[in-house]
Amino acid sequence: VPGMDGSALQNPEPFRQMLRDYPGPVHVLCGHVHRTISGCAAGLPFTILKSTCHQQPMMLGAADTDHSVDEPGAYGIVLAGPDGIIVHSEDFAIAAAATPLRDPFSG
Repeated sequence: VPGMDGSALQNPEPFRQMLRDYPGPVHVLCGHVHRTISGCAAGLPFTILKSTCHQQPMMLGAADTDHSVDEPGAYGIVLAGPDGIIVHSEDFAIAAAATPLRDPFSG
């Protein structure tokens, strides 16, 4: 999201190198972009979790941060284990409104 790039690290290479040199597994978890995004940058896997309040709209060409949409807030749950991590993201409004499905065969 180009409008959020201004809040990126100004000198990211020392940080990236420190993570590359770490002997264990590395997965960068962060936020403040107000969108759920995951990928791999500079050889490092990352997950960005969206905000608990307003969200940044999916406007990949917008160069400012004056945009906001009333999408539900979310929280993340990270399950870390010896084989890696799993990252869950749960929207508040969806979680509150969702009705659990019942298996008719389990009673």
